Amino acid sequence: MSKYDELRGRLEKLIPTLSTFLNTLSKTEILVAEYEKNNTAYILTNIDIINKTCLIEGITIPLDETNVFYIYNSPIVDFIPVDGKRGLLGGSSNCDFVFYNEHHFCLVELKLNASSLEERAIRKNRVKAVSQLTNTINHFDSVLSKNYSELNIEAYVSTPDIYPRENTAFQSIKVNFLENTGIELFEGREKRY
Repeated sequence: MSKYDELRGRLEKLIPTLSTFLNTLSKTEILVAEYEKNNTAYILTNIDIINKTCLIEGITIPLDETNVFYIYNSPIVDFIPVDGKRGLLGGSSNCDFVFYNEHHFCLVELKLNASSLEERAIRKNRVKAVSQLTNTINHFDSVLSKNYSELNIEAYVSTPDIYPRENTAFQSIKVNFLENTGIELFEGREKRY
């Protein structure tokens, strides 16, 4: 049995409602965005590149590629929306979604709607994202008894491209996060395999 299959089986056994939220995909490019109407992360489907639209909950909405998290080149991915009205844990200050495959278990908090470049606002967004990621890590650590079937665990703060990358302030947050959770923190809008 693969690590992926093992983790999925354990999650299905430990979270009886998982099938309601779980999406399994096998695509070279997966796009995820948060739907403002219910603050839930969705995999974008039926993307119309020419008209810049996509489908969420059967509704065609404008596609804003600057507010999308990309997952590239994974043979198979299980996706679970966590926060928001239609997420596994609801609106209880958790990260937006998790996804996993044969190698990684990834937690993602989307902060792509942020617009201020003021240093204090950027720090506040990052700190809030870390808090949401930490809450979700604590939940899954408890459910799984910290056994992620030997998958590498990663956390992502997905911020706008206008944010300064890897500056001193974020480095400090990264180090504290690693010390507190034992998990590496990344800032960006994509995961490539």
